Amino acid sequence: MKVAKKVGIGLGVLFGLVLLAIVILPFVIDVDKYRPQIQSAANEHINGKLELGKLSLSLWGSIRVQVEGLNLTDSKNQKIVAAKDVYFQVPVLSIFTGSPVLKFVMIAPEVHVVKDKAGKMNAMTLVKTTPGAKAAPETKAAPTEPAAKTSLPGIATRARLGVEIKDANFSYRDDATQLKSEIKGLNLVVRDLSLSRPM
Repeated sequence: MKVAKKVGIGLGVLFGLVLLAIVILPFVIDVDKYRPQIQSAANEHINGKLELGKLSLSLWGSIRVQVEGLNLTDSKNQKIVAAKDVYFQVPVLSIFTGSPVLKFVMIAPEVHVVKDKAGKMNAMTLVKTTPGAKAAPETKAAPTEPAAKTSLPGIATRARLGVEIKDANFSYRDDATQLKSEIKGLNLVVRDLSLSRPM
């Protein structure tokens, strides 16, 4: 009877500490300080500009990073994606099982796709491509041992990515034909993007 009481008290204290950590940690950990670094890293790899609003952390049931607004423009400063309600979420249980699930959610975003007169879409020109290096003249080299294969950590191969877009306003414009179309209330869900399992 005494053992059960001690176990109950121990579990109660543990639950209280976890609850206290969930409440206090978001105020102690400032995820917003990483925003300039995230924007800089993203903008180095795109032909355009990504702007993120303030980042905040929540630990209620999952690790959730809320983004107060997202704006993505192309190299001509034309808006491609704009959203006010954006967040990244990782359920805590998925981390303990060794198969973390990262979910990216945008609610009521505006998506604008424009095809210019040259036939290029603004969304497709975002990807930065490096000019191909000229191949060096072939020379006979001594046979070498095959390079060692690089492998990702198991947790990375088991990780899954999900994308959820709710109630989006999607517009398309073709500058060559002057064709315009718009879809309101578009929903898109992509689950289980992974290196080790089917989508």
